Order: sequence, then C-alpha cells, then structure tokens
Amino acid sequence: AAAAAAPYERYAVTVEAAPIGLELNETEAESTRVLVAGVQPWGACAGQVEAGDELVGVGNPTSAETTLFFEHEADIAAGGEGVFTTDDCYGLLSSVVQADQFPVTLHFRRVRRASPAPAAAASSPRAQVDEEALKKYLKMAKFGCPPEAAVLKAETEGLAPAALDELRRRLGLEAPPAPSTKVDDAKVEEFTKAHKRGAPAEAVMNKARGQGLDAATLEAVAKALGVAAPTTPAVKKGDAKAPSTTKNIHWDGLKSPSVQQRKGSLWGRSGRRNRESLGARAHTLFDENESAAKLLEEMFATAPAKSAAAAAPAPAPATDD
Repeated sequence: AAAAAAPYERYAVTVEAAPIGLELNETEAESTRVLVAGVQPWGACAGQVEAGDELVGVGNPTSAETTLFFEHEADIAAGGEGVFTTDDCYGLLSSVVQADQFPVTLHFRRVRRASPAPAAAASSPRAQVDEEALKKYLKMAKFGCPPEAAVLKAETEGLAPAALDELRRRLGLEAPPAPSTKVDDAKVEEFTKAHKRGAPAEAVMNKARGQGLDAATLEAVAKALGVAAPTTPAVKKGDAKAPSTTKNIHWDGLKSPSVQQRKGSLWGRSGRRNRESLGARAHTLFDENESAAKLLEEMFATAPAKSAAAAAPAPAPATDD
C-alpha cells in the first residue's frame, strides 16, 4: 500500500527587497510555531503566503545555507513544533531588513490540502437520434419553411424530445426555457379574493390565463378556485396575431402521377397534358381558370369570399309611378 502523505507541505518565497509584509501571531510569542497572522497587500509575500501558514526557515537563495526553525529537515513536513519562537523570528527578519541582506528566501509550510477531485467526466455526447426522423423537417426548412414552423410540426407529430433538441440545434434555434416552478403567491391571492367577492370561478380563471401567468402559478390559481388547470398555454395581451384567412396544410408530392391519379384533383383539372390550351378560345380558358381559382379558395380559405353575384346589392323593387 502507498505510504500516507505527510500532514504538511513545504514551499518557499524569494523576497528581492523590503517590505516583506508579514504579520506573525504575536499572541503566541513564546510558541515555537511561527504562524502567519496576516499578509499586507503591498508586501513582497502578497498573493503567495496565506494566513495560517507557518514560517519554518530563512535562507539565502545564492547559497545552500538556510536557517531552519527545526532540528531536522524531515520534521517540517511531519508536523510538530520547532525550536524558534515568534520573537526569535521577528528578530531574524529585522536583521535581514536592517542589513539589506536581500534577496532572501523564506520557507513556509501549510497543512496539506486534499487532492483535488478528479475532473468531472466530459459531458456525454449528444444522444443518437434517428436521422430519417429528422430528414423530413430539415427538408421543410431547406425549401423555405420557417424553422419554428418545422419544429412545431415535429412536436405535433410526436418527435422524441432528444430528436427535437437536435432539430432545434441544426436549425439554429435555442432550446425552449425550462418551465418555471415558482408560484406567484400574490397573484394566487388576488384571484382567490376576486372569487370570494362573487366572481365566477371560470371567469376568474380566464382572467388569470389572459395575464400570461406561468404554468405553475396558473395551476395554483386553479387549485384555489376548485377548477381544472388549463392545458393550453396562456396568451399575453398584445401577443395575439390577426387571424389567418388560410388553412395550415401539408401534402406529399406525387412522382410522375398517372392520369388516373390526377383525375379529379386540382392538378388534374388545371394542368392536364391533353389540354388544348394553345388552340382553345379565349373565353374557354377564362372559364377554366376561374373554376380552378374557386377550387383553390374552397380548399384553402377558412371563409371563402362571396361570389360577385352574392356580393352585389339586390336591385331595388320597381315602383309604380
């Protein structure tokens, strides 16, 4: 078995000129443990020596002669007391400064510190994701679909969380912030009082949702009111967008569809290969294009526009003169 490490470790500081900047523990002037009580920031030992360290020797860096405060070199690391008192050490250092015997090397020891814990293992690489599962959404973004819309579609289609994170990373989107778990007690009290004053619980809950409170606070409000917690995210005032007039749709393309596949579809009605468009009469082309436009509106508009005939005001009834 490996030998246990000595309780103390030794180090040295070479001082080129005064001031040294050490304060020794004068309350133990007769002790043979010369403890450092403080280090002046303007002194030569600043940033190298710490309070609690022990001065164990003074030497000249240009020679092998060192005044040790212990009878044996091995005693420094082993622990125990030396043979010099704090007063002895002050006298020795004063002599060095007065005689300008610089440079001087001061030898210290400090309690051996525990070995630093091994560095944490590098974070594990990103979880492997199904590339085929990502391909569809990456392709959507490649062809102009906004990255946020591609991620939203992936979420609605149940893409795994790890794959969603990887998709966001590849599309340059930040990961969504973790939902807050801190409850706003003041808001809970505000809506509870409103209910106690007679406001219906459902109305109070709707008002809370309209303020854009976080999920944790909304759940606490719902619990206090005795109603079900909302399952849809709250919308803050000012965040609402103008309602869209078109539907969100997606379809899979057909590779070289046959005539039978195109029959009855938009593509079959507006792009048949056997269309005699070049030789057709002008009004026939107009009628067919108008029919295709109406079909597009029926398929994609949330509220198809009224026809010109329906929109025109009814003629005023004739009156007898």
